[in-house]
Amino acid sequence: MPKYLLVEGEEKAKSIFPLNKLTKLKADDFIFCLVRTNRGYYAFEKSCPHQGHTLSLARINNTNQLVCPLHGYAFDLDYGDEDSYRCRELKRYKTYWEKDHLYIEF
Repeated sequence: MPKYLLVEGEEKAKSIFPLNKLTKLKADDFIFCLVRTNRGYYAFEKSCPHQGHTLSLARINNTNQLVCPLHGYAFDLDYGDEDSYRCRELKRYKTYWEKDHLYIEF
């Protein structure tokens, strides 16, 4: 799996990625969304698995779920499951810190 450096330094990451605000990013030709919650950094596919609506306009609810703005489908950020199992799970990508650098693997 290729890894891509997102940002150097935790304070810089916090300023670039405000809490619970989704950001659409591009690494080479790969487009994805990223959000920082109280539980950490989460990267995932750019479109909703239900009908392909952009997830950069989604919101994070108080149970750490990503809620699609089109039909309200809610996806668990830790596991990717939709809360009522009405569609496939959300594809997620590993994010991790290494020597004060935030990376994503896709």
